[in-house]
Amino acid sequence: MVELFVLYLHLVAALYAFTKRWQEESAAAGLLAATLVGFLFLLVWSLSGAFVRALISAPMVTPWLSRDGLGLLLPLPLEIALFVYLFVRQRRKEFSDTPRQ
Repeated sequence: MVELFVLYLHLVAALYAFTKRWQEESAAAGLLAATLVGFLFLLVWSLSGAFVRALISAPMVTPWLSRDGLGLLLPLPLEIALFVYLFVRQRRKEFSDTPRQ
């Protein structure tokens, strides 16, 4: 159940990243942003999943949380911070359109 929630969270993040970059730049930039989210999801899941499997021998940690779910939850705060840094925050404009007074 946790795995599905985190997967949906990443799908929504990829759609947000695609839409934001598509509106600001181009469709190619949107596809690149969505691909970045997908690659980060796969890379982090494979690395953290292997780490958790090495530490925990039982397939189910709790009745609702498996080793794979724990492998997805551990790096989630770091992924959220990276997503906010890359896609949510507003970029500063180097050259302002309005003249200074």
